[in-house]
Amino acid sequence: MKYLLFSLALIIGGNVYCQTCNDGYYPFNAGASWQLSSYTASNKLTDKSTSTINTVTKSTNGFKANVTGTGEDAKGKETFHSNYDIECANNVFKVDMKNMFNPDQMNAYKESKDMSIEFDGDNLETPKNLKVGDSLKTSSMTMTVKNNGDVMVTMVMVIYDRYVQGKEDLTVPAGTYSCYKISYKTRVTSSYAGIPMKNTFETTQWLAKGIGMVKMESYNKGKLSSYTLLTKFSN
Repeated sequence: MKYLLFSLALIIGGNVYCQTCNDGYYPFNAGASWQLSSYTASNKLTDKSTSTINTVTKSTNGFKANVTGTGEDAKGKETFHSNYDIECANNVFKVDMKNMFNPDQMNAYKESKDMSIEFDGDNLETPKNLKVGDSLKTSSMTMTVKNNGDVMVTMVMVIYDRYVQGKEDLTVPAGTYSCYKISYKTRVTSSYAGIPMKNTFETTQWLAKGIGMVKMESYNKGKLSSYTLLTKFSN
């Protein structure tokens, strides 16, 4: 779950002539780097994540950024390391939702030659231009783990009810920013050996132009369970 929350908080970047990308509500400059720090509802630090834009290249419909992300717990021990691409095309930022599944967990499945992992779904999309009242696209992804062709684990993630609630100024450790406030719900349904489990939580996210995510709050049954702040940013 921690990796999923990190993934939902990701911001992206690039360089070169990204005139259709770098004026949106994400950075898009190669070399951009940021740190996100997560806390419990009682303000206890739980983990940090650092992301860096490695390169930006031209894609078929726009530009593609290659991003490296690392996470560490409150004691500084590395918890994950990931590398992935995010595309800016036709004024929309797109991330393949399979990147939201924990890479360490997937690697554990891949260690066995009898195991295979399949993905089926679409991208999580965020338009370059936002306005209060906008409804954003619902996205979903299914991960299926098989052992010698037999299904062992199925996990379905759906991000829905995404809309722009308002606009407000927000101060965090990295600075003060003018932000759009976006809320959405995430439903994760998993099945292991035929036994189903379902978890639904609500998220509120603040995005600043040229910066990306500044703050995120996660709620379980209407009660704040954790929050994340932008603690460092360089572009």
